[in-house]
Amino acid sequence: MEPILAAALALGTVVGTKALEKTGEGIGEALVKKTKDFLTNLKRESPTTVTAIVEHTPNQPLNYSQIIPAIQAAAEKQPELMAQIEELAALGQKEPKLMPYIQEAQQSNYQKSIVNQMRDNYGVIAEKIDKNVQINNVEGDVHI
Repeated sequence: MEPILAAALALGTVVGTKALEKTGEGIGEALVKKTKDFLTNLKRESPTTVTAIVEHTPNQPLNYSQIIPAIQAAAEKQPELMAQIEELAALGQKEPKLMPYIQEAQQSNYQKSIVNQMRDNYGVIAEKIDKNVQINNVEGDVHI
């Protein structure tokens, strides 16, 4: 799995399950600490991204298609963030309590990706159909 995706999923899961606020949650202390450190550093580069991550709830999951590019852009400006992303990804994938959440988020992200691809592909087809209809209207031929 790509480190930035794994890190985003780990972040979303840790924050979404409120592991940062609870003690005795059973989530590794190292992961919770690294998540806090990462969010602190990310906030300097992209405060709106941190707000989006921290304010999401289990009922309103993170929009990974917006969060991942924002994290990636911040990491390109600040190399320390990329190192933290790789650490978070590694820790998140080793944490058994997070795996069900990460797998669910991966599946959801995969399904959204397929839907977006279909929408994009059908959008191109719709544009072609629209252009053909417009051309035929100008020439007087309309076949449906």
